[in-house]
Parts: sequence; structure tokens; C-alpha cells
Amino acid sequence: MVGRYTIDINYGGDGIPFSPFPVKAVQLGDAMKCIAKGPGLGPVVPVGAEAMASVDSSAAGNAKVTAQVLGPHQEVLESDVFENTDGTYDIFYTATEAGEYLLSIRYGGQHIKNSPFRVTAERGSVSGSLFPPNELRMYELSVPILAPGEVTGMVKMPSGKTCPPQITDNNDNTCTVKYQPKEKGLHEMSIFQNGAHIPGSPLNFYVDALEPGHVTAYGPGLSYGTINEDCPFTIVTEKAGAGNLALSCEGPSKADFQCTDNKDGTCSVSYLPSSPGEYKIIVKFDDVNIPGSPFTAHITKPNPHAACYGSLSEVPLRINESDLMSLTCTLQAPSGREEQAELRQLSNGNVGIVFTPREVGEHLIIVKKRGKQIPRSPFRVMVNQSEVGNASKVKVYGHGVGSTVRTMELAEFFVDTKNAGYGGLALSIEGPSKVILFSWK
Repeated sequence: MVGRYTIDINYGGDGIPFSPFPVKAVQLGDAMKCIAKGPGLGPVVPVGAEAMASVDSSAAGNAKVTAQVLGPHQEVLESDVFENTDGTYDIFYTATEAGEYLLSIRYGGQHIKNSPFRVTAERGSVSGSLFPPNELRMYELSVPILAPGEVTGMVKMPSGKTCPPQITDNNDNTCTVKYQPKEKGLHEMSIFQNGAHIPGSPLNFYVDALEPGHVTAYGPGLSYGTINEDCPFTIVTEKAGAGNLALSCEGPSKADFQCTDNKDGTCSVSYLPSSPGEYKIIVKFDDVNIPGSPFTAHITKPNPHAACYGSLSEVPLRINESDLMSLTCTLQAPSGREEQAELRQLSNGNVGIVFTPREVGEHLIIVKKRGKQIPRSPFRVMVNQSEVGNASKVKVYGHGVGSTVRTMELAEFFVDTKNAGYGGLALSIEGPSKVILFSWK
């Protein structure tokens, strides 16, 4: 925000010379020239559904858009701001409970016109339509990251124009792809990793207006999925009148639909494919295909996390539980041998397990809460053959292996075998005198 700031720098508990340092933040750009729109501005949004607003700052200058959402108890909610290449920004947040929310949107530290926006979150059916007319629904899906490297994408619109989607690394071997459409109709999205198409790419998705009165469908399960995992999508029937809704699936394996009426003009649907390939999802209302039907879904094989035989391996898991103490974890090897595993925070901040595989092949990680498996369990991890006992991968560091050490003083050094495979470690020191060697793991 614009204003005066003070920077205090202390060393050893005392202020350094000339501290504190006064700093003045000045205005950059004209916030009043920003234009905001979208259902996320209210006046009403549904609880538990991602709300989206867009800000056009192309005529406002060279500053940046920031956003903050305050909840009913004045708590700060998580929000995401994505900068597009055309001078616009997309803002996303999710109301977690019913109540009054305050959405502040600033440009260069200054509130834009009409900010802060007062938004009411309601459960179930809300007054008016859940979807403002003539808005185009955002497309979003999660895809696996096959290996370290850059993930990029490109969307081809019905007119032939192209635009890159927003791609966010989830730090759990997946990334989230979001695209705010500008045209109605059938789109083609290509997703690349290190310049090569990922499995299932390119994929197709259909964009229709968020307009009540006719039946529409949206969701990742209509374009992409993984075998033996639920492929979800949503059907909107709000104000469509009376009629019969029919679903069918054509593909390499049988896939039954599970449907839940949300009592708000929408229906949540999922199916469970067991074989990879191309599936046709047919949605009809009163024996007529809805816009976009039949939908084409590319179903791929799972991308199990890789680990190496004999090497200490970190395996991140997609777990939404915050209380790890309430969970139990079992590791099942290809031979059927089971052992208890401990869930922990990994070095990258994610939840997962750390173990040293003793067998090659697919391992199952079974996570339970109060005796029942949590969603996505069992997790699968593929253990590959590695060179066992590779001494070239052992790292040694510390002043104890430097060119000079002092006599009668403890000389310390470290031996890192984490990536060297499974093997024994032997140490010996030769020199003018006997050396007492201490070691610990």
C-alpha cells in the first residue's frame, strides 16, 4: 500500500548505524482506470465453489493487481491472482462458510473503483441464478507431472486463435491448469512437459455460457482422467424445466455413472474407467444431446511416483488431512510383504513418506483414518532398479577432510550416502599416529 514505512535492522539485539531507515511507497498507475467484473464480485456467491473475478488494467499503467479476502470472522482467506499477457488479471477464492465477505482489489497499492466489494456467501440455492448470464465458464483440471522439467500449454480456440493457459505447480507431482475462455465452442488444449506432449494431450473441451434455462455440463471428467480414479463432472439443469436426463459412456472399459443431486440446479457425476483410451461421454436432455455432447475424454495410465531400489526415497502423497496423528500408513511391497510407514512433512513441505525400497516393482501405500482408507488410497509408487552400492554417489564434506587440521582437536566430517544405494560403509584413517574414530548415523 501507499504510505510511509520504517525498516529496523538489529544485530546482537542492537540497532545498526542509521537504523531505522524511513521508506516512502508512492503510487504507481491509476487504480481508478481498472475495470473489474465477474461473479466473484457478488453480490452472492455459493459456499464451497471457487469464485472468480477479472480485472482489466490495460489502461491503468504499469503497476500490479493484488487481492485480499476477509471472511465472516475477519480472517484472511487464501486467494490467487494470475496475470495474463493482455493486461488483465484473474482472481480466484472460495468461500468456506456462509456469511459476509470483503474482497479488496488494489492496483499499485490503491483500491480500484468500488473496492472493497461486499460479497454474501450462501449455501444451497441462492437468490437469482448461480451463474450470471453470458459469462463463459472457466476450464480447470489437474494433470500429473511425469518428471522434473517445465510444463507449458497452449489452447486453440474455435476461431483458430491461440492463448496459453495458467499452469501452477502443486508441489505434489501434479499441476493445475486453468483457462478463462473468450469464445464459445469446442477448444483444443495441448499440454507439454519439456517440449513433449503429456499422455492424453492434446485434449478437447467444450465452452458454453453460464446461462440458466438450458442444460450444460462441465468438469475435468469430460476431457481427461486416469484409470481407476474417479473422473468427475457437473451437469447444470437450472431453470431448464421438466425433462429426462440420460447419460451413457462408450470406451475401452465399462464405466458406470454415480450421480448426486445437489438440490441447487446442478448434479455431480463421476465415472470410474478401468482401461486407458478414448471415451465418449454422451449427455442427453429429453433425448437431445446437450451442447458439446458427445464429449471426448482421454483416459491415461496413472503416473506412479518413482523411487529407486536400495536408495532412500521421498514419496509425496495427495493428502488433505491436517491431523497426521489420526492417520495410519502401511507400505505393501510387490511380494505382499507389509510394513508400517510414518507420514511426515517432506523436505519440499508436502506430506509423504520416506523409505528405502528392498524390492523392485509397484508398491502400495495404504493410508487409513479410523480404520477406513482415505480418498485416493492406496497410493501407488513404482520402484525402479538402481545401481546398488554406487560409491561414486557418496558425498563427503566437512573441515575434517580439508587440507589441514589441528592436532588434539576434534576433526569432524560428514558422509552422505542418501543417493548411493544400499550397501555397507567402511571408514579408515592412516597417518603418523593412531586416531580414535567416532561415528553415528
